[in-house]
Amino acid sequence: MNTICFTGFGKKDKNELIEIAKARGYVVRSDVTKDLNYLCCGENAGPSKINKASQQGSEVLSAEQFLNQSTLSNVQNVEREEAKAPTLTIHDEHPLLDLIWSSIDTKKNLSIIYHGGERSGSARDILPLTLLDNFTLRAADLSSPTHPVKTFSLEKIEILGVERLSVLPGELNKSKKKQYSVGLYKNIEEVHLAFAETLQGMGWHVATYQDDAGLCNRLDVCDFFKNGKPRKTPVVSLSFQPENQTRPFVCRCRDTESTPTYAHLDNAAEMFISLAYAGSSEALEGEE
Repeated sequence: MNTICFTGFGKKDKNELIEIAKARGYVVRSDVTKDLNYLCCGENAGPSKINKASQQGSEVLSAEQFLNQSTLSNVQNVEREEAKAPTLTIHDEHPLLDLIWSSIDTKKNLSIIYHGGERSGSARDILPLTLLDNFTLRAADLSSPTHPVKTFSLEKIEILGVERLSVLPGELNKSKKKQYSVGLYKNIEEVHLAFAETLQGMGWHVATYQDDAGLCNRLDVCDFFKNGKPRKTPVVSLSFQPENQTRPFVCRCRDTESTPTYAHLDNAAEMFISLAYAGSSEALEGEE
């Protein structure tokens, strides 16, 4: 297993690189250790770490080299693993999968015991929103006061009287690597197609906009006037700004001052759905 250390980056960029490395199977070190394979350096990297890494044979990379190397490596891994026929998908028949799909379709809450996270083993009420190919469930956690949208691993979900899901580690690794290397969503139109019905079910008017080339570059959710007509000003908006070459995906919320940007559409889409649910009529009704 490859080891890597990041140095010379700002906190935000470093944390993002660390998450990418972990998602792709690297062990992240906080310093230059004897078993270090790679030292990834930013603009403010100190010469002592670089010299130490070079002297002991660790490869010194820029962030761009690391990302390109990781993408190539993981695409190759995905291609090799795709040759293996999966034994289970989220669309196969299974009591737990059937119950979750039914809950998504009918927008009904589920009572679960979740064997993961900070409250491992505790009972929770959730509202399932969407089921992803890597065997994770995006759902609103109704047991928390603000009803945040969270990610739940299916193999950690227990529902009384329902057979638990047992997923082979190889299948999980395959799905996660594929999701991260190529992205769960290739563009904003795919986010729209994946969540349009869910957003409308939350009580939103959903609108999309296209650029000059006819490509969808913005997804909005809007509330309504008393006469039933949708407002033009969005409550939450997800957009693509190609002029920002490093963090082109932008998630705006009418009720917050910050405008976070993202390097990966998956992360931006996750925030977009979370904000949309937090401001929806469903969430507000649950607080009463």
